[in-house]
Amino acid sequence: MFTAGTITINGQNITLAANDSLNTVVQKFNDVSSGTGFKAYIKEIAAGQFAIDFKSNVTGTAGDFDITSFADPQGVLASLNFTVPQVAVDGVY
Repeated sequence: MFTAGTITINGQNITLAANDSLNTVVQKFNDVSSGTGFKAYIKEIAAGQFAIDFKSNVTGTAGDFDITSFADPQGVLASLNFTVPQVAVDGVY
């Protein structure tokens, strides 16, 4: 469950309603992905348990972002219980 409200990420507003499904939440993030710089995906973390996974549109450190650092005056992101983010790295060839 999450808190309904509006999040502003890189100038893009994403408004979540209390009755939004997981698919709807993911679609709302993806509708503005060209402006935010990342997309949302649904992943199954255990049998019948799902989470949202965020991935940058750009690979390596150029695509580094911290979703918890965006404007969230209504506490929407805080209510999503994020796990420790993965640090972006550049590939070594």
